[in-house]
Amino acid sequence: MSRRITKRIISVVMTMALFMTMTITNPIISKADGDPVKNDKTLVIFRNGTTKAYDPHSEADCNEETSLDYSTVVASIRWFKDASKYTYDSTNDLLIIDNIVATEYEDTINFYNVKGVHIKGTCTFASPGGHVVGIPNGYTTSFKVEMEPGSLFKTTLYLFGMGEIIHDDQLVLGEGVKLTRGGEGDDFLTFTREQQQNPQPGQEDPQGDSQQGGEQQQQDPQQGDQQQQDPQQQGDQQQQQDPQQQSDNQPMGAKDGEKEKAEDGAVYEVTSNTDDTVAYTQLPESTKDAVTIPDEVEIKGKKYKVTKVAEKLCKKNKKIKKVVVGNNVKEIGTEAFYGCENLTSIKLGENVEEIGKRSISKCKNLKSVKVPKATKRIREKAFADNGKLSSITLYAQNLKKIDKKAFDKINKKAKFKLKGTKKQKKAAEKLITKKGTGYKKTMKIKK
Repeated sequence: MSRRITKRIISVVMTMALFMTMTITNPIISKADGDPVKNDKTLVIFRNGTTKAYDPHSEADCNEETSLDYSTVVASIRWFKDASKYTYDSTNDLLIIDNIVATEYEDTINFYNVKGVHIKGTCTFASPGGHVVGIPNGYTTSFKVEMEPGSLFKTTLYLFGMGEIIHDDQLVLGEGVKLTRGGEGDDFLTFTREQQQNPQPGQEDPQGDSQQGGEQQQQDPQQGDQQQQDPQQQGDQQQQQDPQQQSDNQPMGAKDGEKEKAEDGAVYEVTSNTDDTVAYTQLPESTKDAVTIPDEVEIKGKKYKVTKVAEKLCKKNKKIKKVVVGNNVKEIGTEAFYGCENLTSIKLGENVEEIGKRSISKCKNLKSVKVPKATKRIREKAFADNGKLSSITLYAQNLKKIDKKAFDKINKKAKFKLKGTKKQKKAAEKLITKKGTGYKKTMKIKK
């Protein structure tokens, strides 16, 4: 076995061992576990901005921690050194980490309900055996790294509980952020952002410039008098002479993370101004019983593709009866249409790759749904608790995973209609009928 493979196995084993006490369904901390550190408390940061340190040696803390609602948790930091180094930016949904150097058994982070991090200064999470920053699947399918100019971020980023290093297509890099892999280990990631270089005054022979300016004043003193006498007129003339240049200097579109109301009345969040993508985050006030999510939208003079339906967009909306999702949408967010009791029709766009957790569940009047060709993953309880859902048309070309309870408590006589090649349909059937998906023997699969 090669040295590289051996290192990889060791890293994965250690990762999984660390996560055994850090899963969403189990306590963050264990009582009196005897970790070899000065501070074995766990700092929990909540989405309302509050924090609390849980002591594993306290019976009360352990009892309270085990009953936490993790949908309210931004992140937990095991063996933290300084709580003031971590703050939650609710506007941009990012955990701010400020100048921290963590060694072995210090500041092990697990992210729960947050889109990413904003790094200030030097933040390194390097230790023998590989320091773990865990990212649970569910709240977001990508992880954003924003950094201030001149800052450094070194760590390993693993998908939560799987021991799998995060891939490039799962990372969203902020402005000016660069990523380098390897160096201190195969799984090690180094994020950098260069310091902004401002031009220094006087570098281009200020004396020469001064002399040249003096000559100009001597050659055309009348022109100088005109500038002094009428600066307002001069400004107006400049605007009239070069309107195109003035327009080019104005920024187009909005910043990443910025939310804007478009002409259709809906609110969109810019997910990438570079890639021209937005998420549909809020319905128009004029919405009655139908929702149409467009392919594109214009914000501040720039066109964006609508690639995501935001989490909890229509949660428990009792007015909605019909939903049409645009063809540029790739992700249906967690609980996007959860509990829409009167929803009877939902058309998913042809490029939807992921159907989020509980995204179309507890829609008690929904009878049929079509899963498009592009879909790769159906997450936990995506269609659960839809008692009347009896017809599921599923295009199997790209389907790779169906999570637990995806079809839990749908109609007992539901029929799955599979589309694709014989091989693709057979693979899809295995995913549907595997233990835990909610599939019952009373259901039928038509190939």
